[in-house]
Amino acid sequence: MDRLHQFDARSHFDLGRSMGSHYGSQLTGYISRFLVDLKRVFPFSPGSLEGAAHAWLSSLPQCYLEELEGIAMSSGCPLHTIAQWYAHDQVIPGGCTSFLVRKDDGVWVGRNNDYILPQYWGYATGLRVRGRHPVVLFGLMGESFSGTGCSGQQLWLHYNWLPADDWPSAASAVSPFVLLRLMLEQCSTLADVEHHLSHSARTTGMTLSAVDGKTNDSAVFQCTCQSHRRWDLGEGYLAAANHSWTSVGSDFPPPDPDSVARQKTVEDLLEGFLGGEAAAAVGGTGTRAELAFILAHPDVEQNRVHSGTVYSTIAWPQQGKIWYGSGGFPAASQGSWRLLRFPPANPVSWGW
Repeated sequence: MDRLHQFDARSHFDLGRSMGSHYGSQLTGYISRFLVDLKRVFPFSPGSLEGAAHAWLSSLPQCYLEELEGIAMSSGCPLHTIAQWYAHDQVIPGGCTSFLVRKDDGVWVGRNNDYILPQYWGYATGLRVRGRHPVVLFGLMGESFSGTGCSGQQLWLHYNWLPADDWPSAASAVSPFVLLRLMLEQCSTLADVEHHLSHSARTTGMTLSAVDGKTNDSAVFQCTCQSHRRWDLGEGYLAAANHSWTSVGSDFPPPDPDSVARQKTVEDLLEGFLGGEAAAAVGGTGTRAELAFILAHPDVEQNRVHSGTVYSTIAWPQQGKIWYGSGGFPAASQGSWRLLRFPPANPVSWGW
């Protein structure tokens, strides 16, 4: 099955119509099966998903609401079903492990996206609306929003779920997945990204890793619902999982031990990578293989049968290269790695 799709339109509504026409009834079946499996494997209180879907849909910026309306109109999949599909992360938080590392040849990114129902993942979707930067999103089929993506400005963003010790104060708070798409479409630099973070409220916490491939400026932003802190990548690395790097209120639960352990393992492995140990482990076959070795480490990659590392990405933004690990589970060790290209700033072709 072809899992690389691209769409180009004059407006978000037209983009949604194009996506809906392309997928047709296949999208309805895919989403319906996902939701059935979700409720079967991960039971949650009745009505919680419906309530989350209503709140999620109400929080969407108008342009994205129109895009989903276009998808619903052309595919025949009801809008409220699409909203439930997107809102499932509100009732089942995920976990991810990632890093930025600076080497002589630039800044590299590694990421394991750890979530549920691995059989549904492994798609890449290129989206371009005239007047906005083209983007590529990694994850589920036909997604308008994702936790991992890049843009025609050589901007790379990915998001790890993070518990927050505050609540959104504004009705305009949006999901981090939606915010990531918005920033990829509108931002050219890390300063633009930070401006968006400073002027938006989020529905949950997020650790956002960002690299500008034009300049190699790189940073990690740890965000609560209403505030954020920035760590710039100097020499070396920044590794992240799903806990805060700073102290939180005394009434806040302690960091998840699994998250702390995964991050510590990645940090130890990155020390070895910079010291040449990873090269020896993979026979000196290059940086991509060395970073894949880190992501596939059994104390980093996750496998819980119905959840775990559903896809992995390694990116070299300066050179516009992305390696996408998918099609097997867990993805970092069992998936196939496919080389993709960042979409050019003035895309005549997407360079798949």
